[in-house]
Amino acid sequence: MTIESWHSKIICQDSRMSIQEDMTPMDMLKQWFERDIRLTTWAEVEKLVEQPLVAEIRFSTDLFTYTITVDANHGENYLGCTCFERSRRRGCDLPDGKFSRETWAEIVAAITENEILAVREEKRSR
Repeated sequence: MTIESWHSKIICQDSRMSIQEDMTPMDMLKQWFERDIRLTTWAEVEKLVEQPLVAEIRFSTDLFTYTITVDANHGENYLGCTCFERSRRRGCDLPDGKFSRETWAEIVAAITENEILAVREEKRSR
């Protein structure tokens, strides 16, 4: 798949997306991240993979490390997230699916829920 075909496929899936001709998956992740994630800044995000059709980033909060992946190399546009709880040394799988606003919204909601539940649990254990 080329960047051009990725663009046309993304636009066909969701005409509300503001996508510019030269935007890569990393560009889209950055745009959404800066708009929706307030736990850290884009400058603090670790860019693990940054290729034309594949992007992977990692960021951490006090309790969790999140990894978000976009892969448009294999025909389907994939967006997914995993989470690692550092204190208990266990991971979990957060939402994934097609590269879309809906999947992104599910990921943001799951991250928010993780953080809220962790704060609640911490307050109960005091």
